[in-house]
Amino acid sequence: MKALKVDGGNQTVLADLFDVNRAYEPYAIVVDYNNVYWTNIAQGSVMFLPLSGEIPDGGPSQLSQFHEQPYWLAVSQDALYWTDFGVSSNGSVWRFVFDGGYDGGDCLASGQLGASGIALDSNTLYWTNQYGGQVLSLPLVNQDAGRSEPGSCSLLLPAPNTLADLVPSPFRITVDAKSVYWTSSENAPILGKLWQFTPK
Repeated sequence: MKALKVDGGNQTVLADLFDVNRAYEPYAIVVDYNNVYWTNIAQGSVMFLPLSGEIPDGGPSQLSQFHEQPYWLAVSQDALYWTDFGVSSNGSVWRFVFDGGYDGGDCLASGQLGASGIALDSNTLYWTNQYGGQVLSLPLVNQDAGRSEPGSCSLLLPAPNTLADLVPSPFRITVDAKSVYWTSSENAPILGKLWQFTPK
């Protein structure tokens, strides 16, 4: 994993992700003011590394582990969010609250059919279910999901809202002040589409 300053600075290797004792497959990556975060699909983990340049003894740290296929990430001032693509119908959506959160994070939604892209605004989380053909949302205001274990979610939160259904393989997703946008494809790039949902 490397960093390159946008003002023309030199690229820097932040972490060498080769380890003969571990199966690394870094996938998605996001950054905030303090850390860089990424998912390791093969290892089933969510990792982080301080931006200070000081690599801890033993290398990058694990934020959460024991997931099936941790996929895409989104970060806010207060928490990190990610999807676990899962296998079959056991995909899920997770959150790690930076200040006082549960060890390993808390599960916000389970039973997702290929949880994939993820995005958020100030009070709502959005994601796609690639196999289920759905675009969903979940309010984040004052939501405590309780302590969770990988593969299981608590029942403290309401069911997600379905914004769109029967969408062919929805994948990446983003939001602005008024709308939700996502991409979809039907097993070939020529059949890909860009969608908009307004108002969100």
